[in-house]
Amino acid sequence: MAQRANIRQLEDTNYMKPGDTWFLISTPWFNQWKCYVMYDNPTSFPDEEEELGTCRPGPISNSYLLEEDGNLKPFATETYDYDLVSEVMWKTLQSWYSGGPEIPRPVIETAGMYGQIFHVEVRPLELFIVKSSDTTQYIHCFFSRIDTAGHLKRTMCAAMGLDSDNVRVWDHLQQQWLKVLTDHQTLASGHIVNNQLVMLEERNPDGSWPRDSFSS
Repeated sequence: MAQRANIRQLEDTNYMKPGDTWFLISTPWFNQWKCYVMYDNPTSFPDEEEELGTCRPGPISNSYLLEEDGNLKPFATETYDYDLVSEVMWKTLQSWYSGGPEIPRPVIETAGMYGQIFHVEVRPLELFIVKSSDTTQYIHCFFSRIDTAGHLKRTMCAAMGLDSDNVRVWDHLQQQWLKVLTDHQTLASGHIVNNQLVMLEERNPDGSWPRDSFSS
């Protein structure tokens, strides 16, 4: 079947590369499509006019994967609720069946046990940002693991009315002052983890850093 051959070729020739965009697609819908075109039985060659084993799927339905605010549901699981397909595969399937909504995600490169690995960042880091002058208030935000600490600092200083030249970023996991992140360091290389606290330390009027007094 032409659809099966087309998608199989796209699957065999499109590999993850950093900077690419991949898409989530409903696993139940994708499995129905695979049955329709006999995707897992490549030796069969049904005639285009022949009735296949299952009915032609309707429009792609990804809506059940998302919360009302558009975020991915917290318990949505790969291969059970969704599969990941390349951008060209998504656009091809959507051109045939319509539907959606689109759920694009970036391909990122992070350090693994045996070297760099490429993977789809399905869920960005969910972080809580506080400033040292008022630790009772925090801002809930999302950043990619490959965003730099400098990007986080500039973004959050703008949101919190701070001068980024007089702020440094601390890994504040479990409210412990663990380490300062350099501007060029990625959140992944700084071992920032999901749902953790990140502290913006504000410089004193005399130019010193409040935390330095604890180590002197």
